[in-house]
Amino acid sequence: MEIQVVLNGNDSTSFPINMTEIEQVLQYCELGIGTSYKPIEIDDFIYIRNTFPEIKENTTIELSLKKEEKERHLEIKLVCVKVMNIGIAFNQKKGIDNENWNTIFDCDQNNVVFSPDGVLYITPDASEICTVKTKSPENSFLSYSILFSAEMKDHHQSKRKKEYYFIIDPLIKVSSGVGI
Repeated sequence: MEIQVVLNGNDSTSFPINMTEIEQVLQYCELGIGTSYKPIEIDDFIYIRNTFPEIKENTTIELSLKKEEKERHLEIKLVCVKVMNIGIAFNQKKGIDNENWNTIFDCDQNNVVFSPDGVLYITPDASEICTVKTKSPENSFLSYSILFSAEMKDHHQSKRKKEYYFIIDPLIKVSSGVGI
């Protein structure tokens, strides 16, 4: 499987996730319970470049999951993308609210939800794609988590399947093209 990130409908980047290894590790190791509240962290099973990706202003970002043929037996669903601003300037503002996020993203979309704890959630549309548009922000450093679920064989009860939740936590920079 891979995470596919498409910018402005054409510039695509993919990050492979080794689901075969994840299935094997779940069979022989205790990684956690894998619920939506406490998902299994799988950063070790994905290859993300060691660079700090930068997304420019006025960019449409589409994030989705693409299964490989050998993973057809898995029911995999993108749950949401959770975005936290880890920039010092953003977090030193008094009262992080929807207006602060509206300087970075178009938060008026139906799939974008702001929570009281300062986190922005982006949910997938009917075609299982999370889409958000950047505005013209000052430099913003963001941590985003990709939460997805996969229904897999429960290796402790061979005749049963279990839905596990997984999370990936890369970092990005959103900027208007101005240096740090």
